[in-house]
Amino acid sequence: MTKTPLYDIQLAIRRHHGLDITEQAHFRVNPATDGGDLQWRSATNGLWSCRYEISPLTPHGLNFNLKFRLLEGHESDISVAALITIADWTRNDYLLMPGAVYQGNRFRSLPLAYPPLFTDPADHRLDLPITVTDIPRFSLDADRSTIEQTTGDLATPAVGIHLNDPKSNVWILTKQANRMGNLGLTAEENLSAKTLAISLCSPCMRQRRQTMCTSVVSDDRAATWQAGDELQMDLQVYSSQHSSLQSLFTEFTSMRKRLTGPNTIKHELPFSAAWQILNEKYDRDNWEQSRGYYSVGTRETMNFDWQLGWVGGAMVTESLFLAGDEVSKKRAVQTIDTIMQKTQRPTGFFYGLGNGKVWWSDGFTGPHPRNMQMTRRAADALYFLLKQFFLFEQADGQWHVPDLWAKGTMRLADALVTLWHRYGQFGQFVNIETGELVVGGSPSASMAPAGLALCSHYYNKPVYLHVAEEAARSFYEEFVCKGLTVAGPGEILQAPDSESAFGLLESFVVLYEVTGKPCWLNAAQEMAEQCATWCVSYDYQFPPGSDCARLAVQSAGAVLAMPRTNTEHQESAPSQAIRSSGSTALRDDSASSNCSGTLPTTSRNISRGTINPLAVCPPAG
Repeated sequence: MTKTPLYDIQLAIRRHHGLDITEQAHFRVNPATDGGDLQWRSATNGLWSCRYEISPLTPHGLNFNLKFRLLEGHESDISVAALITIADWTRNDYLLMPGAVYQGNRFRSLPLAYPPLFTDPADHRLDLPITVTDIPRFSLDADRSTIEQTTGDLATPAVGIHLNDPKSNVWILTKQANRMGNLGLTAEENLSAKTLAISLCSPCMRQRRQTMCTSVVSDDRAATWQAGDELQMDLQVYSSQHSSLQSLFTEFTSMRKRLTGPNTIKHELPFSAAWQILNEKYDRDNWEQSRGYYSVGTRETMNFDWQLGWVGGAMVTESLFLAGDEVSKKRAVQTIDTIMQKTQRPTGFFYGLGNGKVWWSDGFTGPHPRNMQMTRRAADALYFLLKQFFLFEQADGQWHVPDLWAKGTMRLADALVTLWHRYGQFGQFVNIETGELVVGGSPSASMAPAGLALCSHYYNKPVYLHVAEEAARSFYEEFVCKGLTVAGPGEILQAPDSESAFGLLESFVVLYEVTGKPCWLNAAQEMAEQCATWCVSYDYQFPPGSDCARLAVQSAGAVLAMPRTNTEHQESAPSQAIRSSGSTALRDDSASSNCSGTLPTTSRNISRGTINPLAVCPPAG
């Protein structure tokens, strides 16, 4: 423990009328003792016991076992809570809820329906501040604001705080659920009082809950208690003195499973069998014979037909060629040939969506205005095209990349280089007909440094590597050092997300493989630690009777895509990491002993058969 306590803990019993608190009692926990038993009689004559036991943890931590029990009476509309108050909190300090809240989500917000898009010309600017939809967030200017989540919304049921003065970290770990379901997890800041209060509440009692891209009044309700009913909460609190924000993520990698416990692995489906299912599915449902490409879906709409990058276009062809049968290999090659022949624009950028006849720059239900395209699409395509060039030539020494492919891919690389030289960033949205950057200020194209680094080797053009390193350094300083990456998916505006994080991890690893410079390995290690906060670290306790509970579905190793935008939906899968390249975590893990074990649960769910495109050119030195 640090010499000066950074936090105070209280227990609370609350009576509600709907969502309003009508009666409550608070009891201070003394961390200097090994426990206590506090009693309270409510206005309705219920007799309550709040019992706590405290034990030390190494390093710098305390374990709290809390038990709330109704000794006498019958009580309705009751919730219980543990309140951890952090002192010396300011607007410049950092709040982390893994997979949900980064930098307190203290960003500009627009009230846009799903799928949101920057259509207002006022938002078409190069210096656009990070802008999100109505996700749980701290205010940019109010003195008091609140973030409401549940433990089930997070990749790990934990809260991390980094204070700038005193330079210190606090980690709060708990369990996802008890007999009343997920715990409510609330962070409330009071800037005048310089406090941050973290509340763990059971049952969950939010004032508002998330729907798609907005929030509505919560339907949470408190519980009825009978004499003898008891509820237990477990939490661990760690405090330490650290000067760097990155230390918060470093600590997380070693402690994220301390309370939820180790994972168990069920060996149910061999990789070979899983691949056969996927291979057959793509050849049966996704191959468009008349137009010569693998679609990303089953072609009900443009979004489920052809898409470049992001959701798999020009990316899944790598796996289909590497592990597929002869038919799949030929179709993978034909898909790339179709892209090159039909979709490149004079600027060097490619169309982002299409159905083989009609092509859009990008779009949802219709094409984006101003021929806008998310720059991530170009970055993803460049990197995966280059990987496949290496792959095809390694697989067949007599095969050479067609001239159309080589020149088209070089034009795409040149388009990104021109964007960088003109604007000093890749931005988020570009006009693919003019090459003009429309919306700036994000690491959406986080895979661009990786693609350009491979281009520098393939085409022997040093300018590509120069821009790759400049861009990667900018991404590192502007985002990684601030503990967040944003704007990976195309329908979240610029919310924090894992896809941009894993894209940066890929870029840092590839730059190390190309240059051998230790700085990129160090950057990859830091990025891997931040990526770990998006990886589900435990097996979620699904509601009894649900399909997932019946099937004993294990969630450990899944990767959350973005903060939860819907009460009923949370997008997660190991594929969030695989979209960049599943081998990255393994390559990073192998290269750095310091990073060993950062992403083990996710990594072991990824085939080790992926070819390293730079196997022919190992790191210098």
